[in-house]
Amino acid sequence: DEKGERKDVYTKTDIFNKRVVSSPAIAKPQTIHEALAQSISGMSSVNVRFIAEGLGVSEDEARAQLLSEGLVFEDPITGDVVVHFEYTSGNVRDKLKQARANNADGRYDSNISALEKVLPEDIPAHLIYLTLGSDFIPTELYSEFTKERTGVSATFSHASGKWMMSINGGSMTEQNRSMGVRSLSTGVSRLGTDIILSAFTFKNKEFSKTAGKETITDKEATIAYAQKVEDIRAEFNDWMRSKMEADEELRDKIATAYNETVNSFVPMKIPDEYTTAKFQGATDSVTLNPHQAKAAIRATIEPVLLAHEVGTGKTFTLITSAMEMRRRGTAQKPLIVVQNATLGQFVASAK
Repeated sequence: DEKGERKDVYTKTDIFNKRVVSSPAIAKPQTIHEALAQSISGMSSVNVRFIAEGLGVSEDEARAQLLSEGLVFEDPITGDVVVHFEYTSGNVRDKLKQARANNADGRYDSNISALEKVLPEDIPAHLIYLTLGSDFIPTELYSEFTKERTGVSATFSHASGKWMMSINGGSMTEQNRSMGVRSLSTGVSRLGTDIILSAFTFKNKEFSKTAGKETITDKEATIAYAQKVEDIRAEFNDWMRSKMEADEELRDKIATAYNETVNSFVPMKIPDEYTTAKFQGATDSVTLNPHQAKAAIRATIEPVLLAHEVGTGKTFTLITSAMEMRRRGTAQKPLIVVQNATLGQFVASAK
């Protein structure tokens, strides 16, 4: 209050003044566009039966009209129809391969045309950053680089998102030891092969030892090790570029592999006609911005990362996403993990 003292104020919630739970009436769609929008809004997918019933036509007629107007595309693998903005996003290179492989009768000409329009432009080899741990680089090149730098024969494998190094023979070569880092205060030594593996895994090693209840850490050795990891990444990039300059076939192979595996994804863009500022069952006191509504809809269709800046409404986006997942049936029990410090604020926003 005016004296600076805390004063609690209690007011009646909406339940005392109006209906807060209702079953909204769904307007009968007048066009195929409206029917598709209702299907996406209610189920986050193309339900041909729902669309056909809304328009009073057969499922075959509804499907044919959706395809002819380019509102959906038939998946060549499953035979299901997918809404256009979902089909022309994600790994479009794989989708284009599938469409071309199954297009003997020209059935997927429209798929191919739409995918070619959104296909990312190929990135030339000289613009690709080549680092240790890149999936598109043949593992035998990693073995060759390791042999040159450490004198150690090693093979590399990548499984379940984790890189592993297998040493073939001994690892205590003079070249490998001199490339490494040794801490005199802790007695810990790391070899050059350790540095290379850390460059793969992006995990630096700490030089420390425990003496009784005390842990001694050699900060200088730890920093030196981290610097050598960064240096070996840069060395590998330079080494790869020199090999590619001398070998045109390798250069083309690397560029093709990069574009096929990395430069193949297109982010999903939700058109305005499929968004709404007020979702079913949401309070009238909160109106979502377009970017929040589109993010919530996209979250019901595919995994998302909300890389929004502070203050752009991620809390309401998360709440709406969770409630929409339940309403549309894409998740039965969505869970939101919140920091302890902001839990109370998050709960208040949800209520």
